[in-house]
Amino acid sequence: MITRGAQHGRPERWRSDRGALSLEMVVLLPLALSLLFLAVQGAVYYQSRTVALASAQEGARGAAGYEQTDEHGRSAALDFAARAGGDGLLESPDVEVTRDRGNGTVTVRVTGTTMSIIPGWDPQVSQSSTRAIEEFTRVEDFEGSGIDRTERPSW
Repeated sequence: MITRGAQHGRPERWRSDRGALSLEMVVLLPLALSLLFLAVQGAVYYQSRTVALASAQEGARGAAGYEQTDEHGRSAALDFAARAGGDGLLESPDVEVTRDRGNGTVTVRVTGTTMSIIPGWDPQVSQSSTRAIEEFTRVEDFEGSGIDRTERPSW
């Protein structure tokens, strides 16, 4: 047996470093690849959320227009999702349009599944947008409300 360090009172063996790099690669390579896939999945999820939000905003703009229907907003949201999301980014989007006549608003919620590179996981994204419903009013609607029609704006 060859020893070194005997002068310090503790014998040590000479060991070969052969195979140490292979062992390190077996441990570290899967970890590095997992982190890479996780980063790509995060970017895909973020882009899918962005497409869902933009689709909801487009649908809210369409549904809130003067004398527009919920169906107009739904089709605007689906058309935008198909153009921007493409295949796989925002799969099978579902659009829900809700009108609140009391507040005069319309809310569009877009929900869908995004592509996953992690097996067995189908992330869901859901975004919504609310806009005021466009309406034209008559001068008679303001009578009795305390607003003076003859005053000119100060700007």
